[in-house]
Amino acid sequence: MSEPSRPLSRSEEKRQRILETAMELFCSQGFVNTSMDAIAREADVSKQTIYSHFGSKDDLFVAAIRAKCQQANLSEDMFNQQESVEVQLQRFARSFSELVLSDDAIRVLRTCISSADQQPHLGHLLFNEGPLNVIRLLTQYLQLVAGRGELAISDPYEAAVQLLMMLMGEGHLRRKLGLPYDAQSAAHHAYLRNSVALFLRGYRA
Repeated sequence: MSEPSRPLSRSEEKRQRILETAMELFCSQGFVNTSMDAIAREADVSKQTIYSHFGSKDDLFVAAIRAKCQQANLSEDMFNQQESVEVQLQRFARSFSELVLSDDAIRVLRTCISSADQQPHLGHLLFNEGPLNVIRLLTQYLQLVAGRGELAISDPYEAAVQLLMMLMGEGHLRRKLGLPYDAQSAAHHAYLRNSVALFLRGYRA
């Protein structure tokens, strides 16, 4: 039985509140139109407090993205050496899909796309902190299982991208376009299972 998590300190509570507020404002007002003053006011902290935790608005944006990935449990800890590759990739698929199809992820993506002309660096920040980190995480795992001879993968990075693109599927396109899509449906869960199964068939040693 896992130990209960310790209570957050006042500083940690403020940091979390700042991140949640910043993400909400970035998504609702856009990055350009969101000021540090507005974030401070909505989070009920001083602007100096924000700068003590985050050096700039860019740093705050990056930290907010990182926090969302951490909440989705997309980390090395999700891979258990005692479980089969299929079990681990199926768990990864569910967590990844829940993240990329979430309201916050879609809103952040739209924010970066809408700001591409005025703030093109936002796309780089999002890609480097979100998608690229997930690609690297999956690449490391695929390198490990390939090294053990469980999968025949010559280019783990390319294989990681292939699996991630499959997992995004029609659902991600629909969500980006504002079209309805049930990410909790049996059909969606079956799609994830089938995508992992197809990937494994293609790379079986």
